[in-house]
Amino acid sequence: MAERNRRRIAVLIYSMVNAVLFGIGLLIVLLMPPFKAHLSPDVGQMLHYAVPGEVAEAIEEAGGLATKLHSIRQASAPYTASAA
Repeated sequence: MAERNRRRIAVLIYSMVNAVLFGIGLLIVLLMPPFKAHLSPDVGQMLHYAVPGEVAEAIEEAGGLATKLHSIRQASAPYTASAA
């Protein structure tokens, strides 16, 4: 009987500690600036509905930059490998 009560108390303590640590971690994450919501007036987070053309252009531009960066890396890869 005493062993059973000890286990129940251990489970209770473990659960409480787990809940407190989870809450602290949640607060830390929610207070970090990168995880805060960036809301625009009248559209909230749904900016792509308000200005779809500009969002599409930004995505295409980012894709173009990624393609340029990839081609630069490909061009410099043999040079880097031979220098080592």
